[in-house]
Amino acid sequence: MVYPPLPPLPPGPPGTSGWQYNQSLIPPPALSARLQAQAATGQRSAAEAALVSRRARMAGRWFTPEHAWAMIHGEIATVGLTEYATEELLDVLYVSLPEVGATVNASSPCGQVESVRAIWDLYAPGDGHVIEVNGQLDAEPGLINKEPFGDGWLFRMTLSDSGAVMHRSLLSPQQYEELTTSDG
Repeated sequence: MVYPPLPPLPPGPPGTSGWQYNQSLIPPPALSARLQAQAATGQRSAAEAALVSRRARMAGRWFTPEHAWAMIHGEIATVGLTEYATEELLDVLYVSLPEVGATVNASSPCGQVESVRAIWDLYAPGDGHVIEVNGQLDAEPGLINKEPFGDGWLFRMTLSDSGAVMHRSLLSPQQYEELTTSDG
C-alpha cells in the first residue's frame, strides 16, 4: 500500500529557522532509535541474566516430570518444587507433606500443595522413606513461592532404589529446561 505524502509543517515561530524538537517531549529520530536499541539490549541482557541465575539455582539438582527437584547426597534426597511449579500454582496456601517414617515411591502421590489456583500432587523422586519434613511450611507455606530451591524445600528421604536406576528416571537441568520451555 502506498501512503500519500505528509503535508509540510507550517513555518516555525517567528525568529527561528523552523520547528525544533523539544527534547523534553519528543526526542529527535536518531536519539529515539538509539534509546530503542539500548532498551532492546537492556531487555536482552536482563533476560540473559535471569536465565544464567535460574541455571545456577538448578545446578546440582535432578528433576521429575511432575516438577519436583531433588538434591541427592549419597542415599539422602532433599525434595522441593521447582520455580516452574510455583509459578503455575501462584500463592501457596497449604501444604500436606508425608509423615516422617512414611514409605514413598515415585509412582504415587505422597502429599499435596494447595494454592489459590490449584491443588498439586507431590511425587517423590524415587522409592524410599521420609526422614524429615520442613516444619516451617506449616506456619509459612508461602516459602515454597519465595524460595523454592532454598527454605521452601518439602522433605528429605532416604532412597531405596539404586542411584543409577533412579538417575535414569530423573531429568538433568538441561532436560528439565527443555521440558518446561516446550510446555509453553
